[in-house]
Amino acid sequence: MRQAIDETARRRELQRAYNEAHGITPETVRKEVRAGIEAEAAARTVAFTAAGQTDEGARRTAELLERLETEMMEAAAELDFERAAAIRDQMTGLRDGGTGARRGRSKRGQGGGDRSGRIPRPRRS
Repeated sequence: MRQAIDETARRRELQRAYNEAHGITPETVRKEVRAGIEAEAAARTVAFTAAGQTDEGARRTAELLERLETEMMEAAAELDFERAAAIRDQMTGLRDGGTGARRGRSKRGQGGGDRSGRIPRPRRS
């Protein structure tokens, strides 16, 4: 830990000397975060409109499926196959127009998965 702190202090000193030699005054970068979020939302709307999806519910479902697929792949990479299978089942339910959760036992007779019947809200970043 001491070595990391010393290295950080050394680098800061080098940066401070460089800034003084070149007349640079460090300033905090200020930008509007909201503009980035709104631009992303507008880009998604344009993309979905171009693909012929004008229904807001279909857009949200497609975005949820995209996020669930990413989460499923992460679960599989972490070797958490039960969670990955549950997410896969939820995605199948969404694609079939269901609630996203399978009721009763799974195809293999193991049960499991989210039985609440609710679709989770996408996380906001």
